[in-house]
Amino acid sequence: MAQVQDSLLGCGFEESTRAHESVPEAEREAIFERLWEHGNGFHFMFGGFSDIVTNPAANEAACTRKKIREIVRDPEKARILIPTDRYARRPLCDSGYYEQFNRDNGHIVYVGVSNGSPISHFTEKGLVTQDGTEYELDVMIFATGFDAVDGSYTRLQIRGVGGKMLQEHWAERDPTSYLGISATDCPNLFIVAGSVH
Repeated sequence: MAQVQDSLLGCGFEESTRAHESVPEAEREAIFERLWEHGNGFHFMFGGFSDIVTNPAANEAACTRKKIREIVRDPEKARILIPTDRYARRPLCDSGYYEQFNRDNGHIVYVGVSNGSPISHFTEKGLVTQDGTEYELDVMIFATGFDAVDGSYTRLQIRGVGGKMLQEHWAERDPTSYLGISATDCPNLFIVAGSVH
């Protein structure tokens, strides 16, 4: 507990105070490899060097892109998975996540506006992208980015039973919940952090 309380980030490990460029290249690679094997994104970002998130050269040297290319055999899948902007994605490190995209049923579809094919609409079986491709799904997970509590949900046009917008439900009475993950009249919507005001 003391380690968490004494931590700048509250992550439970000692943050590094050494700059990326202060360490010889071979040692840097060994540090990155050890952090990758540890399998914790925050530890990878803050446990090895103090400037991974503030120094573009250090951020580029962090071997995330190289590791994804090594693990994911399909170059197109690797391209989609590789972060292109600083702070864009928390590094997942070696949790087994990337290996899943080498499986026959391990697919990834980039639906972003730039260099992707955005979602056109949903069907009973899945979704259709703007290029006309239909993807059958068992589960759809929206990775909408980090906007604490209800921000991501209020930006989306989520409609529940009878076509009523989620914002309309919440406008009638502020969303309140204690450890809840669902919303009234939205039987297939699960809210990861709950909705608390």
